Amino acid sequence: MGCGYTKRRCVELAQGEVCGFVDADDSITSNAIEKMVEAHIKNPLCSLIYSQFYYTDNNHNVISISQHQCTIPEGNSFLTCNILGAVSHFATFKKKYYNQTIGIDPSFKIAEDIDLYFKLEEVGVLLFIPTPLYYYRTDTGNNTSLGEKNHIKSISWDFLARINAYKRRNLPIEDILIPQLTHIYEEAYSIGQDNVRATTSYKIGRAIITPFKSITKVLSR
Repeated sequence: MGCGYTKRRCVELAQGEVCGFVDADDSITSNAIEKMVEAHIKNPLCSLIYSQFYYTDNNHNVISISQHQCTIPEGNSFLTCNILGAVSHFATFKKKYYNQTIGIDPSFKIAEDIDLYFKLEEVGVLLFIPTPLYYYRTDTGNNTSLGEKNHIKSISWDFLARINAYKRRNLPIEDILIPQLTHIYEEAYSIGQDNVRATTSYKIGRAIITPFKSITKVLSR
């Protein structure tokens, strides 16, 4: 039935006070649940609490710490701020606040988490923990075309989630959303280009092409 339907059903069946998702190819730190439960107890008005995460390779070796997550700037919301990926893993939420929303959209195949974050922001406070508690495995394989396709799909579903949130909040879509999306798409394109350059196939291609470029320059003189 897809990711949105499955996650919605999981929350419906959950009996705990705090919920959170870990993707099948990722993992969390040994103290992640402890830290999140402590944070939720200390911050009863927070509907969603999220942390920094580690980027890892396919063998779960840490590559770096994500720098995208942050506290939402004062006077802004997750929906209106121009920070791509400001709210992400490890994200946990109180079920009592979730029950005040219309829940995860079962039709969403991608970006169902972003859609959920917008909804939780509408019923409570978002809190950032500046400590990495999640291991996010990146695709270090050679299938860059598949990655590009998924990147486009992700942006499309993200767009839909934002449109729905603007409608729920009665915000002027044309005046706010369009300039914001322009910024987000430019940033997403830049990140996408960096991801491609980091792949093994790109590096091999550069290693092969560079000597030929040098030879061509010499022959043209």
